[in-house]
Amino acid sequence: MEQYLLIYYAIYFFLALIILVVSLIFIRRAVRFPFQKYYHYQLARYLNLISLRVAEFRKQKDLAVEPIRTFWFWEKAALEENILAILIETPRQKDALIMTQLFEASGLLRWRIRQLNSWSVWTRRIAADRLGRSLSLQAIPALLLALRDRDEDVQF
Repeated sequence: MEQYLLIYYAIYFFLALIILVVSLIFIRRAVRFPFQKYYHYQLARYLNLISLRVAEFRKQKDLAVEPIRTFWFWEKAALEENILAILIETPRQKDALIMTQLFEASGLLRWRIRQLNSWSVWTRRIAADRLGRSLSLQAIPALLLALRDRDEDVQF
């Protein structure tokens, strides 16, 4: 009889554990949803700001790009995603120069170079990837250091 009770307790324990894991998954998704919505809003907002800056830059003759200021992590990520997407898709060399200057002037270059010193492998890997895609000449020394990183994921 005691063996059956032990089996029932084990079954109830594993069922409770499964219910707990499933409920934690749903809670995590419910908490993350507003932030994802805000992130997509920021993507659209920064795309409009970038297109305005590019239009202003084309009208001017000097090579100074006014930076777009960001504060929160998701704002930086949204701005960076837009800049790098435009940088990859643009066939015009002048637009690529504008995007690279905007990447540098907005502080994204310094932010990603600081992330190369992170303890997290994935943070360093993403930072090295984004610095490489930025086509910035100022990122070359940091990328050379990333090639000597202790993890192969960062070196790729």
